[in-house]
Amino acid sequence: MKATIHLLFSMFLLLLPGRLISNNQDPTVNSPLQGSMKIYSVAELSQLTTIWAAEFNRLHPGIEIRVVGSGDETAAETPESGNRITFITGNHPLKISEDQNWRVVVGRDIIVPVINSKNPLLDQIIVSGVAPGNLIRAFKEPSAQHWSSLITQGSSAPVTLYVVNDPEVTSNLAGFIHEAALDGTAAKMVTVDQMKTALQHDIYAVGFCRLNQIVNVADQKFSEPFRLLPLDKNGNGKMDFMEDIYDNPADFTRGVWIGKYPKSLCNEIFAVSASRPTDGIGIAFLNYVLDKGQDLLGARGYSELVSNEKQTQLEQVNVEKALEPQTTAGISSWIQWILILVVGLIVISLIINYLFNREGHRKASKTESSSGLVSHFDEQSVILPGGLYFDKTHTWTFLEQDGSVKIGIDDFLQHVTGRVTRVDLKNPGDTILKGEKLLSVIQNGKQLDIYAPVSGKVMDRNNELIMQASLLNSSPYQRGWVYRIEPVNWLRDVQFLNMAEKYRNWLSGEFTRLKDFLAEAFKIHAPELAHISLQDGGQLQDHVLSELGPEIWEEFQVKFLDKSH
Repeated sequence: MKATIHLLFSMFLLLLPGRLISNNQDPTVNSPLQGSMKIYSVAELSQLTTIWAAEFNRLHPGIEIRVVGSGDETAAETPESGNRITFITGNHPLKISEDQNWRVVVGRDIIVPVINSKNPLLDQIIVSGVAPGNLIRAFKEPSAQHWSSLITQGSSAPVTLYVVNDPEVTSNLAGFIHEAALDGTAAKMVTVDQMKTALQHDIYAVGFCRLNQIVNVADQKFSEPFRLLPLDKNGNGKMDFMEDIYDNPADFTRGVWIGKYPKSLCNEIFAVSASRPTDGIGIAFLNYVLDKGQDLLGARGYSELVSNEKQTQLEQVNVEKALEPQTTAGISSWIQWILILVVGLIVISLIINYLFNREGHRKASKTESSSGLVSHFDEQSVILPGGLYFDKTHTWTFLEQDGSVKIGIDDFLQHVTGRVTRVDLKNPGDTILKGEKLLSVIQNGKQLDIYAPVSGKVMDRNNELIMQASLLNSSPYQRGWVYRIEPVNWLRDVQFLNMAEKYRNWLSGEFTRLKDFLAEAFKIHAPELAHISLQDGGQLQDHVLSELGPEIWEEFQVKFLDKSH
């Protein structure tokens, strides 16, 4: 019976691709997309959109993107066709409905308060931050325009407010202080250079500008002597660890995306359509804007999306690489059938291998964690086999008899993430350095980067994970191994690793940190979902990150993975 099933299924697999090709492929197609398309833009984004279109057209001869600088009403119309793409800002008078329109974030304009890093009150400012309400009062009330009104234990030193006279800055700042405009407030309207000069001479002053206006493009650090004024968003008089985002541009932009910064000071740029675009040129253009086009945002004063956000947006809209030539097109019929046969045989062998190994896999899984068996997890739920070395990056290593080292992720991490849907792996021959990126685990666009516990050269990778990434969940220590490497300094690296029992003691602290992290994250992002993190008795729900958004995944990345290596 098994042989009959395999035979029938094999015939189906072999015939189906040929039928699909004959019905859906044009054998004459052997070149990238060609043609033209109109892209619409509101007035304030017309220059940026034109720059994107010009560079896209240069990179892809044969395609022409034409930017239509429509009037506000025309550009913001909800077209019947999903192929009409409009670029619009989030604070545009004609609001874009998330329920009625397809949209994707492609950039961001961030307005920031800036101070001189030589401010004598800097230490206290960093500890307490400035509550947004106090900053708003400084704009409106002369009696509040001194540092004792902005921070606890401040001084009577006066606060002069300088605002860069840029429509993007003034409109967002007016919204922040709940006014139609800045006229009549204490703000002094200046150019960017005037603001920088004023802050250098008046170390107690506060300036307001776009983020990119105080960031060095070369090293992506704040220009000396400036730094951001930290905002105590929850107004509790101190900068909690969840608000610690102001030290450098990378942490700050990540924090803005996650929601740790006042939304009224952030203006998102959207690509909007009535429904998901289906035109190949439109999809290709969006793919460019969310990838290489991000590099052009800074020249217009805008901020790029952080890497995980870009990945989330790309996967959310399923933007395909529509410009790549179809390599099978134009191939003669007999070569096509050979390719189909080879692919079919590979698929068949994988299916047969899966069927015959399923029983063995079930037995092996009994000694490992299983994502569907428990509704919560704690220290007793985490499997830590003896004989393995564990690292604080939530990875494990095992020294084989031939001197090679196997590497994988630990059971704790798979319990936190839930089912992994895709992995991003290195290739055989690649070099791995301890503390550098080892792999990425992805769940429906949400991503975590895992760091290497040891250094070496990739000898082999587990290609089974490419087709069945969830093996990281069901069998993290056996079928879910990730790499086999040739170590370069095992004796040195192993000194920083722990065996199971010592690692379990360390994990008890991770459980405490995880509970605290989730409590703070829900308080900021989604208090209505707080029940997901802890069940009755204070137990963590299994796969706690599965139902949460990419913002909290990014926060977990920073707090648990980036700071562990």
